[in-house]
Amino acid sequence: MIDIAGRIAGNRAGDRVAMACCSTANAHVLRAALLHARDTGRAVVIEATSNQVNQEGGYTGMTPADFIGWIGGLAADAGVTMDAIIPGGDHLGPDPWRAEPAMDNGREMVRL
Repeated sequence: MIDIAGRIAGNRAGDRVAMACCSTANAHVLRAALLHARDTGRAVVIEATSNQVNQEGGYTGMTPADFIGWIGGLAADAGVTMDAIIPGGDHLGPDPWRAEPAMDNGREMVRL
């Protein structure tokens, strides 16, 4: 189990602590990031943009729940538990929601 809270506390205490962060829906890049997490014991931040993944499916066709489920499958295949993954959202608005309250939709997207 990766101690994410401990790493954050160490960072705030001045330790040099880093985590890989990927903002992509590319399976090859995500597999590499997950293997890095497995091999180093470090957490990985995995984000999607609101164009890639959103409540309507984005250009990948995935909702946030679909994306997390897909990441979970990739993680299991890589031998990584979900506690090693910090999910997030990148560039949450306003592109797919120009006629709507973009940040409300962005917050809903990452609420999961």
